[in-house]
Amino acid sequence: MFKKVNRAEKKKRENNSWLKKWEETRKMGIIKYTILYGVLMWGALTSLFFQIINRLSKNFTLISFKSQVLMPTLTFMIGGIFVGIALWYLSESKYKKHMKKIILEKKIKRENRKNKKMKTQK
Repeated sequence: MFKKVNRAEKKKRENNSWLKKWEETRKMGIIKYTILYGVLMWGALTSLFFQIINRLSKNFTLISFKSQVLMPTLTFMIGGIFVGIALWYLSESKYKKHMKKIILEKKIKRENRKNKKMKTQK
């Protein structure tokens, strides 16, 4: 009734899905990727989370805007640059590793077909 999928096949499908997504994402380049995923997504969201936690954990004192909001936001956004760059290089490394594996698998299949053809011709 239901086709049982082994873990290796499932992992291969997940990797192929990730590879396709990363091929599209990497087209934007490292600078746009870092700004979008590092500065805006990680930096801004972390800063927002920090501000919420900060407000909930302290009494609402009116300390300067600069020290309560501006400096933490800038700090997290600058940190986001490093996070974005690190994510880019980690993803690129993973991508290249999987591409090497795919190329090797194709090469092995070609060799097997070639050997099989040679055996049938004899």
